[in-house]
Amino acid sequence: MISRKSVPEMIVACAVACAAALGVALGVALGVALAFGVPARAGAQVVTGFGARSILRGSVVDDADEKPIAGASVSIEALKLQAVTDSAGNFRIPYVPAGKYVVVVRRLGFGPLNSLLTFGAADTLEYDFALVKQAANLPEVAVNAAAPVSLRLREFEERRLAGFGRFVTPEVLVKNQDRRLSEVMAMLPGPRVVRGTGSNGWIASSVGPSSIQRRFKPQPMDINRGADPKQCYAAVMLDGILVFSGRNGELLFDVNSLSTNTVAAIEYYRDAATVPMKFNVRGEETCGLVVIWTK
Repeated sequence: MISRKSVPEMIVACAVACAAALGVALGVALGVALAFGVPARAGAQVVTGFGARSILRGSVVDDADEKPIAGASVSIEALKLQAVTDSAGNFRIPYVPAGKYVVVVRRLGFGPLNSLLTFGAADTLEYDFALVKQAANLPEVAVNAAAPVSLRLREFEERRLAGFGRFVTPEVLVKNQDRRLSEVMAMLPGPRVVRGTGSNGWIASSVGPSSIQRRFKPQPMDINRGADPKQCYAAVMLDGILVFSGRNGELLFDVNSLSTNTVAAIEYYRDAATVPMKFNVRGEETCGLVVIWTK
């Protein structure tokens, strides 16, 4: 028989027992979660400092015999990322954000190599770079003849004299080698430099609004970097290769991904009517064409 006085006491005792049981159950659940690698929910999430970044790795070899080259510099100058090859010629560059970047490979005694690579959000790119040995310097001999000029710079000079475009000569680039390439191009009448939120620099045309209503729209990644979607971006050729055509799905080409001291000459053509036949880019030059020649 239960007295009235004992009922509240039993209710309190039951509540205490239930709370204790619930605490034990929660502790067991937490222990199971930790044991099986299930993350516990909390008010804040742990975020890695670099987010989703890519890795570039590979090797540098001698083009003649494919032997590894130790001590070669592999750099993405636009991002200030660099690695040096080990004794086996291997290198690794982590933390590369998504985008198009020029990778420069250098080693004393070899000609430099520039390669345009495209990185996704979390890629691992593997590349083998082959460097070509430079000819040994011979003793100076007095010769009454003009210094040889490379074919592409000779053709560059011919187009410059024809006067159909705008040109940045080797002399101007040497004088401004400590400046960003977009700053050098801003000296030209015609092209419009679009500056991003960081060090990015893109080249747009100064043509009228009718040409801006093209099919090309910048990717969200470029817009987040400061690209103006209303601009009419010029196509870009690097050493004769079209690296940006202005088609949907492409990332803009950041001219500041090239160091000014690695560039030999630049050409700019305002529209399709002024582009030489040599640079037949199938109409992608609606908003102009930038032609960059490296050393």
